[in-house]
Amino acid sequence: MLPVITNSEIRYAEKILFGKIKVFDRERIDFIKNMDTIDLQAVPGSGKTTALLAKLLILEQHLPFSDNSGILVISHTNTAVDEIKEKIGKHCPKLFSYPNFVGTIQSFVDQFLAIPFYNKIRKKGHYRIDNEIYNERLEFFLQRCLTGQTFQTFNKVKHIYNSNPSLIYSYRYGFNENGHVRLVKTIGGDELEINKPRGNTRPQNYIDYTPEEKQQVITYLHELKKTILSTGVLCFDDAYFLAESYIKKIPEIKKIVQNRFKQVFVDEMQDMDSHQYNLLDKLFYSKCIKNHVFQRIGDKNQAIFSGNIKIDNVWSDREKMMKLTGSQRLSPQIANVVKHFGLNFIEMAGRNENRNIPPIMILFENNTKGQVLTRFIEVIEEYKNSGAFNDDKNPIKAIGWNSSHDTANKLGITDYHPNYSKVNVGQKLDYQNLISYLLNFDKTKKTLEPIRKNVLNAFLKVLRLENLQVEDRPYTKRKLLDHLRDNYFSIYEELNLNIYNWSMALINANSNGVRNNCATFFRKMLTDVFEKNQLLDVTNTFLNSADIELAHKAENNQEIANVFKLNNIEVELGSIHSVKGETHSATLYLETCYYQHETDKSKQQLLGRRIKANDGVRTKESAKMMYVGLSRPTILLCYAAHSGRVDDKMRQQLQDNGWRIVVL
Repeated sequence: MLPVITNSEIRYAEKILFGKIKVFDRERIDFIKNMDTIDLQAVPGSGKTTALLAKLLILEQHLPFSDNSGILVISHTNTAVDEIKEKIGKHCPKLFSYPNFVGTIQSFVDQFLAIPFYNKIRKKGHYRIDNEIYNERLEFFLQRCLTGQTFQTFNKVKHIYNSNPSLIYSYRYGFNENGHVRLVKTIGGDELEINKPRGNTRPQNYIDYTPEEKQQVITYLHELKKTILSTGVLCFDDAYFLAESYIKKIPEIKKIVQNRFKQVFVDEMQDMDSHQYNLLDKLFYSKCIKNHVFQRIGDKNQAIFSGNIKIDNVWSDREKMMKLTGSQRLSPQIANVVKHFGLNFIEMAGRNENRNIPPIMILFENNTKGQVLTRFIEVIEEYKNSGAFNDDKNPIKAIGWNSSHDTANKLGITDYHPNYSKVNVGQKLDYQNLISYLLNFDKTKKTLEPIRKNVLNAFLKVLRLENLQVEDRPYTKRKLLDHLRDNYFSIYEELNLNIYNWSMALINANSNGVRNNCATFFRKMLTDVFEKNQLLDVTNTFLNSADIELAHKAENNQEIANVFKLNNIEVELGSIHSVKGETHSATLYLETCYYQHETDKSKQQLLGRRIKANDGVRTKESAKMMYVGLSRPTILLCYAAHSGRVDDKMRQQLQDNGWRIVVL
């Protein structure tokens, strides 16, 4: 039987999450109490994740369930998972232990489907699931012809790789309509097609590969993929292919997973790609499953992804739907702007009602675009002096779609702030040199563990470059440390002491010399433990490349370059993708050009008219980006546009709709 959530339990969750500050409204209480398979569509800043946390706090009181089943909570990023653990972890010890699971979609697929199936078919443990190491293995095997394949076909594959490396890096395993394995361009994409690269060949002289040659290349790529997988290295997409294979070959695994997790909650469902969406549906959505909850939570209108914007929604509504229409973040004035950009219209009410600053459009000329950020700060100062802008706990940001443009009269962020540098956010597992491992540890963690992890990953990289393995498999951190502890204990102790000293030096920003000491010790381990006196050129390059002072300078300069400061007010610049999910005190949306400028593509939405089904692709793309970008601020929303794209009639219409116009 599914638990029935009571009002007293909701008060218990409110006390933990809010103290005595506030309580849940009716919309959120209805969702918290709901134990059906539903979709929850929520507007930006609605507190949907907080409502989910309340539900989990309450369900913790009912654990363990009488049938020994557990709760599955899936989000899209490690950051989101960490936030859940940080906010309710100490109150929910049972939720974060067996048989329950809280993690990303990738970690769930890896742990419960991909790795078990891989171990079942390979009869040996997996090594690592990671795109960069997969690409590293791919490059290694592209240097030599595979056994049983002809050099003629190998040379064709190399020719394709040299002409279009993304094709070789991106192709994956998939299934055709009959369930047979085939190669596809990308995970969940169309069947892989092979064509001879044209290069500089004139069209009249171009001769494509024959069908037989194309099939030979496909066969070679099949073998290349199998060879990489046999080494124990998988890319992230491979995990989904293995999960699908598991379900096809052993259908009862679905029942096992369903019985393990009787309650499934997926947060930020709009961020799931089609292969993730389909896999979750296969596992958990069936009218035949009794006493089972599968709730998907998110906002379809915020489905933007790095590198592309999806117009067609992967997420199809369930028969039962709930909505959170009240935004705790947005003021009524800002909500009234944002709601018209939603491709999937949902009524939106701004509940941040103590804010009364109108949305502001800053209009500039060609010769005044460099003054936009200054004027933005002056507007903030104006409202601070009046008392209307009185909350500085959230950052102030200026955001844009495109970072730069080579074409005159097509705007990018650099037109407003010439020093802007596009930032690659996120922590990587693997880097091209030792210094990058030492500098790019996770600085949000308050322990030495992130540095220790990066140092060990750097040495594993060295072992891979030297092709040093254990039991025909690349070393893992555990196998490396076990080997050192069991056979070279003095070196094992010296490594741990060194990691501590290096960590303290890096934390105290005294990194000069750490790279050299680390490289020297790595060479010692290679000689004393692995009997490698002569290192490959690629290994020496990895250990020696990049000057530590220049690396620090570049890192610091990039941070400075993306901040505009005036009168003690800092504005951080970034892309729209980089601020998805964030909350700002004030946001300046900078008009940039992607095919067209947003003001041209989204004029009707700026004027308060909803997006229409027959609007063009570019209009819909723009609407999605602007929906995300405009819905960040709690207090002040500004939009910067060239005055040539906003005529007198449009200015008057904007003012009639509550906009304030500021002209430079």
